[in-house]
Amino acid sequence: MDNQKDQNPCCPRDNEGNIVNISSCCDKKEGEKDSRYVILEKEDKCKKCCFEVYISRCWLTNNSDWNPEGGLILMGYANQQSGVAPGLGTTLKIHPKHGWINLNQKIGTFTVKEGEKFPVLLRADALEWGNGIDGASDVGSDLEPSEKGTQIILDCVTNAVPITQLDIKLQRPRGGDAGRVVVEFAAFKTSCC
Repeated sequence: MDNQKDQNPCCPRDNEGNIVNISSCCDKKEGEKDSRYVILEKEDKCKKCCFEVYISRCWLTNNSDWNPEGGLILMGYANQQSGVAPGLGTTLKIHPKHGWINLNQKIGTFTVKEGEKFPVLLRADALEWGNGIDGASDVGSDLEPSEKGTQIILDCVTNAVPITQLDIKLQRPRGGDAGRVVVEFAAFKTSCC
């Protein structure tokens, strides 16, 4: 009898694929009605795509300190998500002559409904760890008094989101220009699974 149960094509096995048997159709006796109930996974009616946003690169374009090599910590923000490069416990030892430095620090993942445009506000902050004459750390943000961050638009139709660069002006704690950093952001379309 058990062999017949496994061979009967009308009876899917318990938890086979997306099918769950509540009552087996193979257990019915002759003359009884079929009391089989099968639950199928609900199909997702909402089509969507996903994007991952990264701090992709940076460039210490100018450092006004006597030693132009900077020990940087960069913070990137995308809406309410954030990422820190290289991390809170270490710094990037870079010189203006090094040019672009690859970071590839993920900030976050965003889910976008098909047919909608999803705005993401990008911001950046920087900290140069105390390499100046006074030993104090220089700090800066892309948010100068006239700036309000930069926005990118994520859309499922778009396969490539334009690269975005934000300029950060480093300030000394007691006032004065300490240098400039450019931070680059990239968004990549990815699987939502």
